[in-house]
Amino acid sequence: MASQASLTRRVGPVTVSLLPEQYFELRDKYQGLLQCFYVRVYPLARALEKDNDGRIDILVDEELDQNAARDLKKDLGARNRLQIGPTISFAIPLTANNQMEYFQLDVHVCKPGFFDWQKTLYTHADMWCIIATCAKRLGFSINETGLYLRVREIEKTHRQDCLLHLTSDPETMMLFFDLDDIRFTIGFESLDELFIWATTSNVLEWRYYGLEAPTSLFERPMRRAFRTEWLPRLYPDVDSGPPESDSQSERRSLTEKALTFFGKGGDCKKKILDHKLRTDFLWKQIAKSLPLEHEELHHAMTALMTLMQWRDGEIVLRPKKHPYEGVPWFGDSGEDGERFVHDVVVPWVLNSWREAVELYDNLRLGSFYSS
Repeated sequence: MASQASLTRRVGPVTVSLLPEQYFELRDKYQGLLQCFYVRVYPLARALEKDNDGRIDILVDEELDQNAARDLKKDLGARNRLQIGPTISFAIPLTANNQMEYFQLDVHVCKPGFFDWQKTLYTHADMWCIIATCAKRLGFSINETGLYLRVREIEKTHRQDCLLHLTSDPETMMLFFDLDDIRFTIGFESLDELFIWATTSNVLEWRYYGLEAPTSLFERPMRRAFRTEWLPRLYPDVDSGPPESDSQSERRSLTEKALTFFGKGGDCKKKILDHKLRTDFLWKQIAKSLPLEHEELHHAMTALMTLMQWRDGEIVLRPKKHPYEGVPWFGDSGEDGERFVHDVVVPWVLNSWREAVELYDNLRLGSFYSS
């Protein structure tokens, strides 16, 4: 969502003190207005850590008339509009007679087909970010389309291809994570109530979230409260995470549980096999294309396997210590994938293998002298 500062720079001061009665009156008014334009409109729960925040969040799904040319800024009476990703932020005068103070209306446009899922994730979104951080360390990913298992056998070679879809049903996800979906639906009156609910989960523990300071300069209020106030109060003697062997063991256990719980064991095996077949085909075609033999071929293949990756829609050589994003391949196995290898990957390799070998040798030489 757009920050209040972003809108302030363009239209003047944004109010930061919506009283509860103001908040609910404005929320209901603009929910009603948006229902004239969208099939489903859902006002998100007010952030518990922002009692006087001048921001209202509403989730919308599918325009009623997709062919209508509409100026939503004008329809809502906003002075400014700023869109970042799927969120459109409007600076709206607090009253018709007060054009100097504004509140911020954030309209989150839902990804088609995922309204119920995103409705859950946007409700207390910062708490779900905390849960997702812990779940990621145990081999799961939570994003705007569902809950995914990161298949370990694929993860080290391809971040996207390793994702196995488990569910896009929020109640099923909460059941798997040992979270009370009924309690979540009822809502929470305080951060303590929300934190107590969250820590019943089988993935949300201090040892997977950590007490260390964030790497970025800005930390959202709920995450800061969770890390610096609530966790130390609950675990006063904690100052470090678990041994790596413990987390890896728990990851294996939860992976087995997930495959059984969601009935995805067969899909996982097929995904691993399919990935292996596609990856083997890729490297065999590259090896056949190189004008090299024996040790030279082995050396060039090692360099390419170490450095090649698919990034932002193109093949690149991976700089040292850069996060690995996977071998250059997209789509399913079959003719399209094979055509991509022949038409895109092989020509790139023929133009770049010498550079790959040189970079690989320089990196190895640098590692030798720095050791």
